[in-house]
Amino acid sequence: MLDAGKLEADLSDLPSRYIILITGSGKEYQEAKLRVLDNLCNEKRINGIYVSQKTPVKKILSVFKKKGIKSDRIFFIDATGEDYKETKRIGRYLYLSPQQVSDMAIAIEGWVRVLPVGDKFLFLDDYSALFIYNSLGSVKAFGDFLRNRMRLWGLRYVFISVERRYDLKVLDRIYNICDKIIEVQSIGK
Repeated sequence: MLDAGKLEADLSDLPSRYIILITGSGKEYQEAKLRVLDNLCNEKRINGIYVSQKTPVKKILSVFKKKGIKSDRIFFIDATGEDYKETKRIGRYLYLSPQQVSDMAIAIEGWVRVLPVGDKFLFLDDYSALFIYNSLGSVKAFGDFLRNRMRLWGLRYVFISVERRYDLKVLDRIYNICDKIIEVQSIGK
């Protein structure tokens, strides 16, 4: 079972303009991501962009609905390549090939500009999947791009999720762009 109290404490005192890594494994990790999104969308009522690189948006929306997470304040980028092989936009949903990391950066920048004035978030789920389809250099450039632009864009938070099972070299690259790391564990571990 997820230590919800610790997660809530980790989320309660985050400064603005922070890049936060959420890492863990198993059911607790999945639950933690949903709690973070519930906090952003339902409690803080912040507008944002959700980028999925492993799970198609239609599955994510189904989970959001079950958990009561409001998705009307979110633009979605589906970079799984499962539903559409070519770039396609349908309303608040953009479908990209997972190999198009530069197109993803352009889409994020475009959508950040149309989000209402006020606090904004970017949630990259599962960032490590970028390494499957793109070179280390491309992913590093994308991370640097995000870090440099977040202040310009007025993003309050950038959340990056990574399942703990990835190679330490991959995690090390991701750790380098993060200001805070939230290690998700179950109670009693």
